[in-house]
Amino acid sequence: MRQTQPDPSEFPGQPRWATWTAERSVQFKAHASISHVKISLNGRASGPTRSHVVNGVNVYEAPLEESWVYEWVVDDLGEGWVERFHINVGDFKSSHPLWLFKEKPRQVRPVSQEALDQTIASIQEAMGASQ
Repeated sequence: MRQTQPDPSEFPGQPRWATWTAERSVQFKAHASISHVKISLNGRASGPTRSHVVNGVNVYEAPLEESWVYEWVVDDLGEGWVERFHINVGDFKSSHPLWLFKEKPRQVRPVSQEALDQTIASIQEAMGASQ
């Protein structure tokens, strides 16, 4: 079925998360979710692995590279990237707070009445100029 009007709730979201990793050729990467961040950073550094038990199973993990995790924030102070996590070289994910963090969905902000009024005024002005 063909839509005749866009539905912004179905548009893809802007990247909320980003990583910057010191030892990679592409240091900055944007990510749609915190899960993508964790996958991107998962055990890439060289060095001795360690094991620990998860649900009765022995799991081996590699150390992590030095990385930073940023979140795109829009608030009363403006908008921009805010550092949320720093990973030191050699940290392990099983003991780092990032892997305990659970992402909460953002609330969608309704369009303000001021923005609606400005849009209506610009349409009326354009229509008046074309007559």
